[in-house]
Amino acid sequence: MIQAAVGETVRLHFVLLEEDGVTPLSGLDDSDFTKELIRDTVESAVVGTVAEVATTGRYHLDFVPDAEGSWYVDVFTDETDDMFSCLVAVGPAGAPQGYLSNEAQLNVAYDESATTLFMEAWLDRNGQSVAAADLVSCEIKVYDDAGTLLFTETSSSPDANGRFSLSRSGVTLTANRPYNATVTVVDSRGTVVTFQAFTTVG
Repeated sequence: MIQAAVGETVRLHFVLLEEDGVTPLSGLDDSDFTKELIRDTVESAVVGTVAEVATTGRYHLDFVPDAEGSWYVDVFTDETDDMFSCLVAVGPAGAPQGYLSNEAQLNVAYDESATTLFMEAWLDRNGQSVAAADLVSCEIKVYDDAGTLLFTETSSSPDANGRFSLSRSGVTLTANRPYNATVTVVDSRGTVVTFQAFTTVG
């Protein structure tokens, strides 16, 4: 069994062999396979796609689960009469089954004299920061301690170090007060939303 998250691509690998049981069978495409995806005993409308890795006889099935639950995946081909099956435990987007720790991170600095809030946002998946090449966009919503939305900043241009550098000028924050932020980061695997907080010091 493997674990995954809603909205993230699941990739399952398998190998096909010729009749001799040794030689890799290459050249099949998606139409040569029958795929069935069952979520919690009900057949899902989600479609899986099979592709070969180069010409190695190694294949993978990709699908994107649209709901939490236990997904049972079957892949069958008439070419060899082989069937491959896998159980996938799908948890909520961002932290499937509480196992993967996916978190949109935030660090801020407030320049009171310039009334400017500087923000650095990035994405950690399972303890590893996501590289810039895999990042898509970022959105930060900042609220005061009463829950009032103060502003929203967005970016689709991550720095080379895998950080989104944003700033907001004309912001007047009260000293010694907590502020909250909803940080949304999108990467090639999906969207992660995390609530963060920071405090001004004066």
